[in-house]
Amino acid sequence: MPTFLSIKEAAGRAEKAEITIRRFVQSIVKEQASSSQRKHIQPTPADVRTLKKQKRPFSWKISEELISQQFLHNTASQAVAKTQEKTKEDSALFSLLQSELEGKKEQMKVKDDQIQALTEIVHSLNERMREGNVLMASLQKHLALPAGTDALHLDRREGDSEKDEKQPKKTWIERLFG
Repeated sequence: MPTFLSIKEAAGRAEKAEITIRRFVQSIVKEQASSSQRKHIQPTPADVRTLKKQKRPFSWKISEELISQQFLHNTASQAVAKTQEKTKEDSALFSLLQSELEGKKEQMKVKDDQIQALTEIVHSLNERMREGNVLMASLQKHLALPAGTDALHLDRREGDSEKDEKQPKKTWIERLFG
């Protein structure tokens, strides 16, 4: 004897919305005797008439066989189709990422070459600066004044005589008008 499930249980098993299962059941019930699937739905047409005459509520039940035939088979084929589609998308994405990676590797190689060239330039400039510093030091040695006491005394004497020869300061009026 087949096992019957409520609409809610069938929706959970088939991973479909309850309204989808309810519509499916209604389509089979409307076909009545012409449908071979009607035997998989309870209550039977005679029970439905009796319950409606008694004005009692009832709920539809659907057999597991019908659920598996109608929805689980489609779900399996849909899952296979989704898997194939996802595989195609993944392979396209993978090839895109690979090409991007190759481009980035080329960029990194160019940047490494540029850094190497700039490092060489910095080293040559440092060498040139060192040579310039050596030349400046030798030039300073050649141009340096001899350190003697006579030169210091002459500087002091010139400074003393300038102090003696200084004129008195002018007042602000003399500076303004004079």
